[in-house]
Amino acid sequence: MDDPTTENNSLEQVSVSSSQLGPFWIVIGLFAVYACFLMGLAFATANPVLINGRQIENSHLVFVGQVLKVGDSTVEFQLKELLKGKLDQKTILVSGFKPNQVTEGENWVVPAIIVSAESAQITPLSFHPNAKPTSLIYPSDKKTLDNLKSRLSSNENSP
Repeated sequence: MDDPTTENNSLEQVSVSSSQLGPFWIVIGLFAVYACFLMGLAFATANPVLINGRQIENSHLVFVGQVLKVGDSTVEFQLKELLKGKLDQKTILVSGFKPNQVTEGENWVVPAIIVSAESAQITPLSFHPNAKPTSLIYPSDKKTLDNLKSRLSSNENSP
C-alpha cells in the first residue's frame, strides 16, 4: 500500500517558475489587444445611416433644419441648409411626425413634400394607398450629409 505522505511530497515538488509563465502572459496580452480592436471596429461601423433613395427622389424639399417647436404630429423647423428644392422662408411647419420623434433644439435632415407655402409633409416611403405610413428623417451628422450630397449630385448628373 502506498504511503499518503509520499503523494503529498510529490505534489509539493511540482511548481511553475515565473520564466515559464512569460508565454502565457504574452498570449493573454495579445488576446486583450485583439478583443479591444474588435470592439472598436464594431463600435465604429455599427448601424450606419442608410438613406432611402426613392424617398429623396420623390421629395420636393430636402433640408437640414433645427427643431423650433414640437406639436402633436407637426414640427416647426428653422432652415439651416437647403439641399434640394426651393424655399423662400426661413421656417417651415412639417407634418407626419410620430410622438416624441424629435425634441426642440435638435438638427435633422428632412425630406418633404410641399403642401402649401408655409407647410410640408414628410415624404412617405411609398405612395401605395395600403402602405404603412412612416416618418423617416435622418440625423444631421457629417457622414449622413456627405452621403446625401453625393447622392443628390449623382442624381443631378444622370439623364
